[in-house]
Amino acid sequence: MRLLVGSLAVCATFFAASPSPAQTQSRPDAVPEINTTGRGEIRVTPDRATVLISVETHASSAADASSSNSQITNATIKSVKAVTASGDAITTQSFSVTPDYDKGKPKGFGARNTIRVELHDISRIGAVIDASLAAGATQVSQVQFTSSQAADTRRRAMKLAVAEARLDAEALAEAGGGTVGRLLSIGSSSSGGVAYARLESVVVTGLTSSSGGYVPPPIMPDDLTISAIAMTRWEFIPRKTP
Repeated sequence: MRLLVGSLAVCATFFAASPSPAQTQSRPDAVPEINTTGRGEIRVTPDRATVLISVETHASSAADASSSNSQITNATIKSVKAVTASGDAITTQSFSVTPDYDKGKPKGFGARNTIRVELHDISRIGAVIDASLAAGATQVSQVQFTSSQAADTRRRAMKLAVAEARLDAEALAEAGGGTVGRLLSIGSSSSGGVAYARLESVVVTGLTSSSGGYVPPPIMPDDLTISAIAMTRWEFIPRKTP
């Protein structure tokens, strides 16, 4: 696991002018401020995967297309279950039956069922792809990687972000002829929500495990980058002049 820290943006605001009487009454606690934004990043190795598998069938009627699709889908689910663990989940991502057209003219119907397979062991991805194609699935359209440690890692990234914001505030204060005082406010945000890596171009069609000695593909995901942003406001304390 690698740690990376970087500053996203820094801005400083100094309120040095003497406030008017009205301002003094409305903001008796007004102090010179330094505003900084820090960013923390941590890279983690993914340990979870989601595989999307599709079954597409065509027939002269909607009922026949749907019925044929159901048979192949049930066989695919059974085949995939045989190579997954008890904690894995197999659910329906989407299902549709739509008219087919040839040069703008109706030509039967097509049924499409997409199965979502959530794996707790990414080493099973190849076996899942192999099992699904062997059972008659027509497409493996996407593989997405995530980490079970994403939430804890994001909180660690928050700490790095605050530390970076503090360092930037100290540098600005020194450049402005002063020091950093109290922390006036702090906030955070995640950049991009849940971290994941996705293989968009995983498209395998028309293959089975028995066609030419099909071998499950090796899939090696890169590390995930989990980041957080801290937005801070600090008191600026000018140095006393002799």
